[in-house]
Amino acid sequence: MENPPASSGMRHPRRLAWLAAGVSLALLLLAARLFHLQVVRAEELATRAVQQRTEALPLSFGRGLILDRNLRPLHAPLLSWRVLAFTPFVDDPLEAAGRVAGLAGLDRLEVYRALRDHDGFVLLSPPLEPSLAAVLVSGAAGARAGAGTERAASGALPPGFVLVQYEDRYGPGAVAPHVVGYVRAADQVGVAGLEKAFDQDLRGRQAATLLVRYDAYRRPLDGFRIVTAGDPAGGHDLITTLDWVLQQRVEQVLARWDLTAAAVVVDARTGALLAMASHPGFHPAHLKDYLDRSEDRPLVNRAVSAYPPGSVFKIVTAAAALERGLLDDDRRFLCRGYVDVGDRRFPSRCPTGPGILITWEEAMAASTNEVFIQVGLELGARPLLEAAAAFGFGRTTGLPLPEERAGHLPGAEDVRYAGDLANLAIGQGPLTVTPLQVAQFL
Repeated sequence: MENPPASSGMRHPRRLAWLAAGVSLALLLLAARLFHLQVVRAEELATRAVQQRTEALPLSFGRGLILDRNLRPLHAPLLSWRVLAFTPFVDDPLEAAGRVAGLAGLDRLEVYRALRDHDGFVLLSPPLEPSLAAVLVSGAAGARAGAGTERAASGALPPGFVLVQYEDRYGPGAVAPHVVGYVRAADQVGVAGLEKAFDQDLRGRQAATLLVRYDAYRRPLDGFRIVTAGDPAGGHDLITTLDWVLQQRVEQVLARWDLTAAAVVVDARTGALLAMASHPGFHPAHLKDYLDRSEDRPLVNRAVSAYPPGSVFKIVTAAAALERGLLDDDRRFLCRGYVDVGDRRFPSRCPTGPGILITWEEAMAASTNEVFIQVGLELGARPLLEAAAAFGFGRTTGLPLPEERAGHLPGAEDVRYAGDLANLAIGQGPLTVTPLQVAQFL
């Protein structure tokens, strides 16, 4: 009699054991993962979930002011009432634009375009007139919603719009943009000029932020709220030696001439910097309008950029020669209208025409190349370069501007030939200096 066939489970007991172990291990790993998510990381994930439904817009940062010598803010900060929209909450942009324009005195088409072209927060320009803002604010809700938090005013504005006090760090009356510099809009960190050099001192310790919370369908949960956090003392102010009125006038003169140029004004008695301007200029509140203008580079501070000094360097040549007794009131130079050095002819200007004898003072007044080339050749490269270094060329002035260049003062070994020395004596060749260096030297 034949035995009945064994079942498949009995034939493969080892396989069943491995399968059960695998299932158990998978369940154990799943349980561990759930424990990690629900217990260990519960607070972190809950915070992340809230953040995914929250958007924020900084309204002010409490950053310190940059002041002129009379304590007038150079960057003309402006605190004004502005209408702000959160576009996901605006159901009908065209209809809402009409209502908002009528209430706030804004241009309907501009409001509509702003709503149409943005997703998220959009600050509607321009700032409201003070009288109109007072009316809207007086009729708007502004009740406290908790410590450090308050509801933003909305009043008669349609859903998705709010009235806020917004701080423009750079107002219409801002001057000296190349000196003041600018901050990164998102976090108000200085990235150029004094804003960068003194960022840690200026940086605010208290920020006001507008928050809006919404669900997965981007529907509002609890409206707009303003949260203020940090030290109310704010950042430190920075006092400069600049004069706001003089600075504005210098900028106006450069703009009127519309030249690519720089101007520096210093107090002759103290050496204090009173004005520094570079043209073309820019407005820090509208940086994006200047980023593509590579042909005239308005963001470059030409007052601290390096260029060949030209004839102004003849003062250095004269000073070095006077110190070594090569010039006096009795010495005369024959002015021929040119001078040959090696195989190169340098043109020259004589005060009353060629073929006359002139003093070094007359040569200075007429900027006569041949006299200063002759004196430079008599001096030699090393004494001339030492005099230039003593006057501050070849190094920065110490002004706390990150963009300042030191210029280039060649070494004596770089002035090998008579032609090189002739060029150096009249401020040409590889020598470069900044307008700021020249102003302080003079």
